[in-house]
Amino acid sequence: MEKRWLAVMGVLLIVASGGVHAACELQVGRFVSITGSVDVQPTGGGAWASAKLDTRLCEGDTIRVGERSRAAVSLINDAVLRIDQNTAMRLIDITPQEEESSLLDLFTGAFKSFSRKPKYLKVNTPYLNGSVEGTEFAVRIQDSATAITVFEGVVVAANAQGEVAVRPGEEARAAKGQAPQRRTLVRPEDQVQWALYYPPILATGGESVSPALQQAADSLAVGQVDAARSSVEQAIAAGGSDAGLAHA
Repeated sequence: MEKRWLAVMGVLLIVASGGVHAACELQVGRFVSITGSVDVQPTGGGAWASAKLDTRLCEGDTIRVGERSRAAVSLINDAVLRIDQNTAMRLIDITPQEEESSLLDLFTGAFKSFSRKPKYLKVNTPYLNGSVEGTEFAVRIQDSATAITVFEGVVVAANAQGEVAVRPGEEARAAKGQAPQRRTLVRPEDQVQWALYYPPILATGGESVSPALQQAADSLAVGQVDAARSSVEQAIAAGGSDAGLAHA
C-alpha cells in the first residue's frame, strides 16, 4: 500500500511541475508574456496544457495561441518570438550556438522574431520555407499562402517552385504550387501592428463604459488595431457620455 501511495505521489509531482517537461534535458525557451488563451503540447503529442509564465518549453513542443490572444517567448538562442492570435507552431531544434541554425515549424497564424544580434534560423510553413540570417523578420500564413517580411537581415524564401532573397523592407509571398514573389513594402511595420504593445487608455470593467468601448480596449490589449478601430467607431456613432473618451 505504501509503495502504491508513493507511486501516485510521484505522478502528481511530475504533473504539478510541468509533466514531461520536468524531465527534459534542455529548456529551450520560456514565456515572457501571455494574454488570453495559450496552450502547450509536449513533444510526441499528448494532452494540451494551459501555458503559464513558468512553463518549461522544450524541443518538440507545440505552442497554440487562441482567438483574441497572443504570447511572447524568449528562446535560448537570444531570439524573442511574438506570437499572434490563432497561431500554432512547433519548436523543432533550438540551439544557442551562433554558427548553427535553429528550426521552427509554423502550421498556421503568424509570429515576429527579434534578436539583438544576427541569428541563423530556418522556418518551415506549408507553402514557403525561410532561411534567415538577421535580427528581425515576421512570418504569416493567411489565405492559403505564406508571407515573410524582413525588417533587418536577409531571408532566402524558397519552395519547390523557386527561391528569392528578401532584404529589409521587402516581403516574399507564395501560395500553394506557386513560386515565391518578392515585393517592396512602403510601410513594412504595418504587417506587425498586432505585435506592438498598447498601454491601457481607459479603466475597463466599470458599468459606465459602453460595450463597444470595452471591446476596443480588449482588442488593443492583444494588438488587434483594426478590430479596436471598428469598435471605437461604433462607440462614437452611438454618442452619449463615451463619445469623448472614444475620440481620445
